[in-house]
Amino acid sequence: MQRTIGTVSRGVRAPIIRQGDDIAQIVIDSVLDAVKAENIPLHDRDVIAVTEAVVARAQGNYASIDDIAADVHQKYGSNTIGLIFPILSRNRFSVCLSGIAKGAALGGSKIVLMFSYPSDEVGNPLVSLDALDEKGIDPWTDVLDLARYRELFGENKHPFTGVDYVAYYSDLIRAEGAEVEVIFANDPREILKHTKYVLNCDIHSRARTKRRLRAAGAELVCGLDDILTAPVNGSGCNEKYGLLGSNKATETTVKLFPRECQDVVLKIQKGITEATGAHVEAMVYGDGAFKDPVGGIWELADPVVSPAYTAGLAGKPNELKLKFLADNDFADLSGDELKAAITTVSEGTLTVATSPDFAPYEFYAIGEDGQATLAGFEMSLAQYIADYLGLELEVVPMDFLMELQNKSVDLGMAGYSPKPERENIMDFSDIFYTGGQSFVTTQDKADLFASLEDTNKAEYSIGAQTGSIQVDLAQTNSPDAELIQLPKVTDVITDLLAGNLDGAYIETVVAETYAKNYPELNVLLDVPYEQEGSVVGVSKGNAALLEGVNRAIAAVLEDGTMDEFITQANELASGETYEGLLDENGQVAETPAEG
Repeated sequence: MQRTIGTVSRGVRAPIIRQGDDIAQIVIDSVLDAVKAENIPLHDRDVIAVTEAVVARAQGNYASIDDIAADVHQKYGSNTIGLIFPILSRNRFSVCLSGIAKGAALGGSKIVLMFSYPSDEVGNPLVSLDALDEKGIDPWTDVLDLARYRELFGENKHPFTGVDYVAYYSDLIRAEGAEVEVIFANDPREILKHTKYVLNCDIHSRARTKRRLRAAGAELVCGLDDILTAPVNGSGCNEKYGLLGSNKATETTVKLFPRECQDVVLKIQKGITEATGAHVEAMVYGDGAFKDPVGGIWELADPVVSPAYTAGLAGKPNELKLKFLADNDFADLSGDELKAAITTVSEGTLTVATSPDFAPYEFYAIGEDGQATLAGFEMSLAQYIADYLGLELEVVPMDFLMELQNKSVDLGMAGYSPKPERENIMDFSDIFYTGGQSFVTTQDKADLFASLEDTNKAEYSIGAQTGSIQVDLAQTNSPDAELIQLPKVTDVITDLLAGNLDGAYIETVVAETYAKNYPELNVLLDVPYEQEGSVVGVSKGNAALLEGVNRAIAAVLEDGTMDEFITQANELASGETYEGLLDENGQVAETPAEG
């Protein structure tokens, strides 16, 4: 069937959510009622999104000014608190600030309040760039006290709320009994001239801010994500994000960001799938990443976009610039001519055969609910190709070589290499993957390994993932070393960082991903191995489809998305997986193995 409608978003009305409600069941019932009443068909990969606010409300995840004050006082005592980079929002920060100020007052201490300028982290303005230019002020080097700020810029009110946040926040602090001093600077280390005890309130830059402050000699650095990570006097909490993502609930309480809620999305997915047969995805969502065109404010005040989501939503979106294709690749073809140029087995559908027994290319990832989801970087590539060609994707686990030969499917994707003996069965696409291999160690051991020959010593413990090509590489290049096989790449990384391994063989793209998060790792040596590369098998003689597939492959390689597919697949393959065909009920045929 031809696709004529693109993405559709619908809001579903639900009952008012109260503490203790089964939010997952309410969502399931509300969606089922809506699709029945409005005659809306549900499809595989439809997304059901639930705002974090109602999840936290159902959890009863609230805290008061007194709860915040008690935690702040316990951490900071009577020391002057340097409170830096607050977001300019009554909803997001006013109650938090009152609690912090009351905590300071309990210790008889002072708050030095340091604003970033000309705006806060998400774009709420204190002063315009034009005003800075007019006064000759460089916000990256110039530090202002309150008197100088007022002399230069006077009173500045928020364009939407009409609030002068400098005065408003100062008054809130004084109202709780604490003294306040105000400064304006963008280098967090400026606060250390006033106190060595800092509470940084930035959101997305918080880790870097903490690191810079500690390196510069701060004695105590906490972020909002370190306040209320455990209950205080029976309060709510968030073990991972603390006060980050909280919202004003009443004049004296905040609703915190939801606690662990993966069970919520899994229950929603399972309930909808059982009721309708559609394998939907589900997520709990916070702020997105849009910018108000008038106020210039980014909606980015939550610590993450989604604190919980099902497996099919993992990774990054893939966008196709149709206007670019229209102006370039298909400039000489009209829309009707282009549709006619590519024919498939089923009109409007790209049918792909695969054998899901070759992780991380294609396999089943087992979710926490025990459900098997087809995964792998070739499956992600299949979706990319289908989207590129404007087709629906149908993946069929089967005897792919026979089906390609019979031309009952369009593509075969199963870790193919372009072997001559297959040329009479299929046409080969361009190579899309020639993944490298690396020897990885830690920075403090890098000097031990100038070459692969240096890894081949009996005193070294060398790691590799069980059953992987990396085991073969270790046995080939480091036969005298002690080979430690571990079930997951994450286990290999953990043992490397803990010093239990001297080095490890890891696929390069995976190793580089971990090195970005763990600077202690060193992706040290390239490891040679023979390979031809991976291709897509295309139904023999379908030249237009072959050309379309090759264009899609060129695009996915050029924009870097293929590397993301590989990284995501390796991450999923390190968890619970199943390799093989499902039974007639679509269930795992035997006990799944750790990948």
